[in-house]
Amino acid sequence: MRVKYRCKKCKDAISRKTWSKSRLCRECWLRNRNKKCMTCKASLHKSSTSRRCRICYLKRYCKIRNKSLPKKTATYKNCFECNQKLKKKYVKFCSRRCLYRYKKVKRRAIKANVICHPVCRWDVYKRDSFRCYICRVRVVIGAKNTNWKQATLDHVLPLHLGGPHTEYNLKCCCRRCNSKKSKRLLSEHLLIVGMEDGLI
Repeated sequence: MRVKYRCKKCKDAISRKTWSKSRLCRECWLRNRNKKCMTCKASLHKSSTSRRCRICYLKRYCKIRNKSLPKKTATYKNCFECNQKLKKKYVKFCSRRCLYRYKKVKRRAIKANVICHPVCRWDVYKRDSFRCYICRVRVVIGAKNTNWKQATLDHVLPLHLGGPHTEYNLKCCCRRCNSKKSKRLLSEHLLIVGMEDGLI
């Protein structure tokens, strides 16, 4: 009688069940039990399901992952908050302090349900020629919180009234004027200041 199922290596007769599982007889299967990596041919553990060793698997995974990820193209030279030179690529802020300053405004913008974009403070100060748009005094950048001439940004249309946190809605302002104006419109603020000074 003709044998239907034979071992792949030694050509000995094997059962249908063994043939469907490994296509090898017991002796050949025991010899070939230690698996090898597809790429570097390093010995693998018998329980490993992937046909690659750890190093080869990670290399391949990283390549596939990097292909699928969108490439970062935007690079910035200076920090968005303090205008210091950035040491790393593809970042907008030089330190956590600057990042938290932006995040603080972002939280307020989300709470008020308005548009929020990362704005470079230095660009706004430069545009307004480093002068307060209310009292026209020259502001000091990087000054302490106790200094009333400290440079700050003020929303012309306040966030709670629907004003967005964008470059066109921000102006350079000294700490004194910014704290006095608070959440009011500029017209309201000037009216109150005029009444206090006795001009109205």
